[in-house]
Amino acid sequence: MYVSRRNRGSASVTGTRRATASRIAQAAVAVNTYEQENSQSLGEITRHHVTINHARQPQGTPFVMPTDNATRQAQALDNMRNEAPVDEPPVKKIKIRLSTAWVEVDVDVNSLRDALGLPRHNLLAQGIFHTYVHQPAAGEDHEDMDHQDEPVV
Repeated sequence: MYVSRRNRGSASVTGTRRATASRIAQAAVAVNTYEQENSQSLGEITRHHVTINHARQPQGTPFVMPTDNATRQAQALDNMRNEAPVDEPPVKKIKIRLSTAWVEVDVDVNSLRDALGLPRHNLLAQGIFHTYVHQPAAGEDHEDMDHQDEPVV
């Protein structure tokens, strides 16, 4: 078996690096500079993606806006997020129990979702659950004759 010796004299880094917190902070500055110089405003998802992408690049690499599929998908998600209609009121009434009485209280929906760790959009009206269509069972439905005498719990 032959194992080649690592060249310790090479100081140049090739390939991608880990996206550590300090590299992400440096990349965020580069992305913000790019936005200001080009009068562009990146969406939250796109900004996060390109910042992490740039943080992984070799040291000293100038920021260039990526044109890969992942960046285009991030931009499309930002566009969808911006165009999504806000059809629910920002305030809803909920019932809470104070001592022995139930009281209706107005609650800001977004702050409640933040407190519960939920996204700010309605999961059932948008996203993957919105487009789900339940497939009907194949075959004929039969009465359960074997368990008729058992009590229902």
